[in-house]
Amino acid sequence: MANEIDIYDAKNLNTATVRKFLKGGGQASDDELAMLLAISRNQNMNPFMKEVYFVKYKDSPAQIVVSRDFYRKRAMANPNFAGIEVGVIVQEEDGSIKNLDGAFKTKNQELVGAWARVHLKNHEIPIYVAVSYDEYVQMKDVYENNRKTGRKEPNAMWTAKPCTMLTKVAESQALRMAFPDEFSGTYGEEEYPEQK
Repeated sequence: MANEIDIYDAKNLNTATVRKFLKGGGQASDDELAMLLAISRNQNMNPFMKEVYFVKYKDSPAQIVVSRDFYRKRAMANPNFAGIEVGVIVQEEDGSIKNLDGAFKTKNQELVGAWARVHLKNHEIPIYVAVSYDEYVQMKDVYENNRKTGRKEPNAMWTAKPCTMLTKVAESQALRMAFPDEFSGTYGEEEYPEQK
């Protein structure tokens, strides 16, 4: 059809399309949608390709959250990018702290953080970031008999995949530090707390 818009091209996005097809778009103000469209067009990010998420809960201000895969894709396209390393930081039973490669630990090791190192061709020293589990784990209220207990526990994703979630936070932060002109003012999806 002649009136169909290719929503997979960020340049074609408009307020009506986002309001109609994007979750949260219907609750967004005109200013919030204008902000999403401006960032999406300027950064060539597309919410329909899961590169950027538009998060809107009730009356709270809208948040624009970038996927880690978009950070990776954009970094790999940069001619100055020379690779990235990512891993977890664990505490051993004897209390010692150890950096491990990847998102893997044993059952006897306690996850306390994650790290990422971005190598750039024009920097002798890699960009390094370490993040704490306690600062980023996303918690939810614990209920018993439909009543809040006052206790909190990690949400479903952070319970099932804590190493993966935390390494994504470290990787996103390291890539933002390495490429500030590309990613200034953005946050990764794992850094944005889940809303009820």
